[in-house]
Amino acid sequence: MKKIVLVFALLASITAGAQERSADEIAAMKEDDTKSTVSSGPGTHSGHFVLGAYLNTLSDMKFKDAKSTTGSTTTSAEYNLKSSASLGIDAHFLFWGENAWGFSVGGYFDLGRKVKDESVAIFGVTKDEYLGIIGFEGNAIYRFKQLYIPFGLNSSLPVIGMDDSEITELQPGVGIQAGVGYMISEGNALEAKVRTTSFGYTQTANNVKLETGRGTGVGLILGWKYVF
Repeated sequence: MKKIVLVFALLASITAGAQERSADEIAAMKEDDTKSTVSSGPGTHSGHFVLGAYLNTLSDMKFKDAKSTTGSTTTSAEYNLKSSASLGIDAHFLFWGENAWGFSVGGYFDLGRKVKDESVAIFGVTKDEYLGIIGFEGNAIYRFKQLYIPFGLNSSLPVIGMDDSEITELQPGVGIQAGVGYMISEGNALEAKVRTTSFGYTQTANNVKLETGRGTGVGLILGWKYVF
């Protein structure tokens, strides 16, 4: 009988020790998980392809150092390239995470907008002229959760179309942009930003040569983006 009691006592001691060790191991695992979570930092960064469409309200490019030449006579004066607003499309590579810094790089294209008659009048014609803009930009981005703030630099070139007109000596310029965006649902974002645009060109039509030099304009960009 004493032997049986001793065996049960020994088994109970072994079981209690095993339970104690198991509890200690579970606690240690939880502590390791906590340390791992703390050390991983805010947000997990990931790369995405982004497509978007937007409205650009840019409607007035000012060229302060413009020159027009007719025959042997050259006149220097400010030239304003006035147009309507334009729709556009863009594509970017995006790398970001929640509550952290990220970046995006990509390109955009303002579809052709009609140039106003007073700007075409310098050539002494009544033809329609259209202005498109192609550009590239890079942004630093701080993202909270749904709200994010992009800002950066861009470089643009004009795409100008008018019958019997020749465009030469395109001059890219550097502009800036800054704004705010909001993820309204998984993959969908609305964005508003201000963009300055700079470029120059030489255009010849009806024996009139216009050398704009680099000019600048400012537009409000209102857009939608899909983040893949």
